[in-house]
Amino acid sequence: MTTPDKTYPIHIKRGLLKSLKTLLDVPNETVLITDTNIPNSVLDAVKAAWGAHLVIVLEPGERSKTLAVYEDIVKQMLAAGLSRATTIIAIGGGVIGDLAGFVAATYQRGIPWINIPTSLLAMVDASVGGKTAVNLDKHKNMLGAFHHPEAVIIDPDVLETLPKRHMQNGYAEVIKAALIHDHTLYTMLQEDTGTLEARIIRAIKVKQYYVEADPKDGHLRHMLNFGHTLGHAFETLYTPTYYHGECVAAGMRLMVRGTQLEAPVNAILDQYGLTAMPPMDKKAMIAVIRADKKRRKDTLTVIKLKALGEGELIQMPFESFIKILD
Repeated sequence: MTTPDKTYPIHIKRGLLKSLKTLLDVPNETVLITDTNIPNSVLDAVKAAWGAHLVIVLEPGERSKTLAVYEDIVKQMLAAGLSRATTIIAIGGGVIGDLAGFVAATYQRGIPWINIPTSLLAMVDASVGGKTAVNLDKHKNMLGAFHHPEAVIIDPDVLETLPKRHMQNGYAEVIKAALIHDHTLYTMLQEDTGTLEARIIRAIKVKQYYVEADPKDGHLRHMLNFGHTLGHAFETLYTPTYYHGECVAAGMRLMVRGTQLEAPVNAILDQYGLTAMPPMDKKAMIAVIRADKKRRKDTLTVIKLKALGEGELIQMPFESFIKILD
């Protein structure tokens, strides 16, 4: 990954956790930030390679992605006497990556961090791009910073114990990547060909393309948010009943409703078990969408599909967009 601020490697290979020490040298003291869902074998592999001056284990899910948890982590680091010569190691899903990255971005004005995503969703969606954040009340990612990791390390072997619903959750972002920019990946998914590792690599390359073209998320990178404006509204209202990928999948369905792409998009989502449709509370959803970061006064940047594998950005009046909810 190459941006104006930093170039860093993305390592993707089965068995990588067994060779971390030879893969990357970490001379600093380390803080491991993880959650209770992560197997001890994964944590032990990281500790064996890079040590662990401090280990912080959080409750899984969005309830840990708050200012209160952020503050507690910083206070623990201060109490442990950790300086700027510290590297944070994020081990977990997207919540852990977002939160640990935000701590790294702000602790003593910024320290290095390494991202080791352990869910399919985190691997293909949150692992690269440098976006870090915490939520504010019910508003997702409202406080954050761009702070790229020193490296991203993806070992698909850790997915072998991931529950089926969590795998489906991650596939929503794989499908999104295929729909907006990679028809070959779409065909691979539709025909059920290619290894999981190959699918992860192609999905990440889509994200890499948009991040490198638009590092600060000024416009083109918004393409990665296909289905997300509505998906985030569902997620804000119905977490934890519905997962991120399930909400995004519902958002993608609504974005193609009434178009010639409705049937193939619905079919690929059905194929990967993404059939959930959260309740449609139009008034509540409009209130959430008004806070969307892509809104500028009365206009919203909207991502649509021109064809399978080809997305486009358009500017749409806010009042026109919310008619999708009818």
